[in-house]
Amino acid sequence: MTDLAAPAIERLQRHPGFARVPKVGERGYEPPRLGDPLVLPVEEATRGRLLERGVTVNGSAGVGCVVIVDARLTGLELGIGFRGHDDCTVIIGMGGPLAGEVNFWGPGGLAGFGGCGTMHGSRIALTINAGCAAYFAPGFTSVGSQWLVEEDASGPCCVMAGDDSMVSWDVWCRNSDSHGIFDIASLALINPARDLVLGAHVWLGQGVRISRGVTIGAGSIIGLGAVVAQDIPARVAAVGTPARVVREGVTWSRGRQPTEAQMRAMVERL
Repeated sequence: MTDLAAPAIERLQRHPGFARVPKVGERGYEPPRLGDPLVLPVEEATRGRLLERGVTVNGSAGVGCVVIVDARLTGLELGIGFRGHDDCTVIIGMGGPLAGEVNFWGPGGLAGFGGCGTMHGSRIALTINAGCAAYFAPGFTSVGSQWLVEEDASGPCCVMAGDDSMVSWDVWCRNSDSHGIFDIASLALINPARDLVLGAHVWLGQGVRISRGVTIGAGSIIGLGAVVAQDIPARVAAVGTPARVVREGVTWSRGRQPTEAQMRAMVERL
C-alpha cells in the first residue's frame, strides 16, 4: 500500500456502516489493492477518465461523490448510479474484471471492492441505502449476485465479504426484508435491518439466499439453493432450507484436485 492509498483505507475503516463488524485491514479482510490510487471526484470533467477504465456514471452525482480506483485497472464494465445523492464513495482495487452496477439510494454510502479475483469475470448488482456500506475484500469473485444494504432505526448497516470469497450465480444477499414485520400486541418491529458478514474464503453455491443479520464463518461452504437465516460457523458445509450444518472440519479449493501442499496452505490462511 502506498501513502496515497491511506485516505481510501481510512474511509473504509471509519465509515459508520462498518461500526459493528471487523475492520478493513484485520485478518480475513485485507485492504483494497491500491498500489497506484487515482482519486476522481465525480464531475463532468472526470467522466471521461472513468470511462477509460470502464466505469460509467449514470445520471447526476451529488456534491462530494468520489471514485477511487487503481490507475492501472482497465476493462471494467461497471455502472454507478449516484442518483443526485451527496458524499457517496466507490473504491476499486487492482484485480480481475468487474462488471455490473452499484446504485446509491441516499447520501453517504460507500461501496468498496478490494480487487476481484481472476477465476472468472465478476458480475454484481449492489444497492446501498443512505449512510450504508459494502466491502468485498481482495480475491472476491461473483458469477452473478445481488446485494442489498439498508439502514435500521439506529443508523447505517453493512454487508462484507472476506478475502477470497467465491459466489456463484443467482445468489441473493440482503441485510433487510425491506418491509416491516411487527408484533400486533406490542407494535414492536421484529425484523430490523442487520449487518451481513461473510468470513474469508467462504463459498456460496448456485441459488443461495442469505438473509439479514447472518454471519458465515471463514472457510465454510453453503450448498446449492440453500436459504441461510441463521449464523453458520467456520469450516463447515451447510445445505437446505433453512440451511443446516451437514459436515464439520471442511473447507474448499478453487481447483478441482488440489495437492496436499496447496490444501495445507489454504488451511493455514484461514
